[in-house]
Amino acid sequence: MTLTLNDSSLIKSQSFIDGHWVHADSGETLAVTNPATNETLIEVAKCGTAETTRQGLPGPHGAPPAGARVP
Repeated sequence: MTLTLNDSSLIKSQSFIDGHWVHADSGETLAVTNPATNETLIEVAKCGTAETTRQGLPGPHGAPPAGARVP
């Protein structure tokens, strides 16, 4: 079964962090592959701590406790 994407603007190679599309500072990417065929579907930004902290994400210290109800 082959699926076809009709709107290619839905494909992003950046990471969505805190409401913004961002590239990895290093410019590095990770391949997303189809495990059945090993075909590379897309390359995505390899973001890490630098990108997430710059965007103001709270990290593990600001996260709610495990099992907490989040509105």
